[in-house]
Amino acid sequence: MNHKIQLNINELKNARELIARSHRILIISHRNPDADSVGANSALRLALEGMGKVVESACADPVPEILHFIKYGDIFKQELTWEEIAAYDLLISVDCGAHYLLKYHEQMPQILKGHPPLINIDHHATNDMFGAVNIVDPEGAATALILYFVFQFLDIQITQEMATSLVAGLYYDTGSFKHSNTS
Repeated sequence: MNHKIQLNINELKNARELIARSHRILIISHRNPDADSVGANSALRLALEGMGKVVESACADPVPEILHFIKYGDIFKQELTWEEIAAYDLLISVDCGAHYLLKYHEQMPQILKGHPPLINIDHHATNDMFGAVNIVDPEGAATALILYFVFQFLDIQITQEMATSLVAGLYYDTGSFKHSNTS
């Protein structure tokens, strides 16, 4: 089956603008993180750090030890206060198929109110477009694949560490490249 990723160019431009004017960025993976969520977080963090941004990774639940081979997989923040979140210029969620997968909104509903702005990068058909910017395409086999196209748009060179992170996400979400969404 041949799947074609189609990302909204206006959303990509809006994301580029938000990233350009941000210095401190928090990337949030979905609760009960898997290899796509952790791999996408890592690859994006590496890309943003390469742009001179100060970036941290977060997830409400611990990253499984088996995923600690992924860069930064062993240092995700779990506990966050609103004061900490409000100090970031930008929030980016990766692989969160719906807002409730962030989990942080349960204690801090203001996380979804737009300040700091939130970019939602995902591939699930269930995504409820909770970001100020939504880069979502359900045709994507993994969020790692969506990020590959985001990196192309932003003209970001993929390093070996970024590639490892992206492949981990692709491998996991395609069932070792066996699911029907694999192209």
